[in-house]
Amino acid sequence: QFDLQVQAFETEIGGAAQSGLISLENVQVANGIFTVPLFFGSSFTNNFKARFLEIGVRPGSGSGNDPFTVLTPRQPITSVPYAINAQNAVTATTATTAITATTATNTTQLGGITAANYLTGSSNFGQNVTTAIGTNSLIINQTLPGYTLIPGLTQTVNVPANSAIQLTTDGGILSSGAVNTYSVVDIALYVDGAAVAQRRIVIANNPLPASVGNWNISFGQTLAAGNHTIEVRARHGLNGSAESNISSGSDPLLRGQLTVAVIKK
Repeated sequence: QFDLQVQAFETEIGGAAQSGLISLENVQVANGIFTVPLFFGSSFTNNFKARFLEIGVRPGSGSGNDPFTVLTPRQPITSVPYAINAQNAVTATTATTAITATTATNTTQLGGITAANYLTGSSNFGQNVTTAIGTNSLIINQTLPGYTLIPGLTQTVNVPANSAIQLTTDGGILSSGAVNTYSVVDIALYVDGAAVAQRRIVIANNPLPASVGNWNISFGQTLAAGNHTIEVRARHGLNGSAESNISSGSDPLLRGQLTVAVIKK
């Protein structure tokens, strides 16, 4: 049993809290898995903005005033679509009346959803998921201080009106340092030349040299209709740290990828 504290934030790191602090006592945890109800009020109602959960944990059952340990990183809250299956539509060959109806008495059986909110056959137009794979390695050191595109990790996607994108990238970093050195690399997601999400990776070469670290970043954003360029870039994160090899195109352990999902609202 563990005590938990949960709070929602607008960004993965820093940022303003978007909810009050929810405290849960003596939560049963089995093999690291638990289920609890959370209610944040209107913070998550029709805003289409990114939200991240920050979770603090401490032993339950009389832990008293022991401090909570905050787990990192914060966990993103992602959207989950739902579908409504009309039983009669399975055998229907025409439904002209349903297309033009402005009212539908059957909506009382579907939680009061009005006819204007039904999905039509063309509602998924423009939805798409594409993945780009790293094509070559990128050497990061102090002579390359700015953010540089990781080879192959770029996409230009067309976003229809009233749509959002969900970005996910992951990959590996090989430190070139000797034992008892370290490498620091900053990874960033860029949309149309502007950074929207960043992650710092620190690799300690102890007890072995040439250690490997991995990155994973997810980010959702609503964009204007049109073409948008998505990139994953990297830079040397801290003076004095060792050189790094990022997203080697030939090494499955390090090969990076960038997945872009276009989601019509």
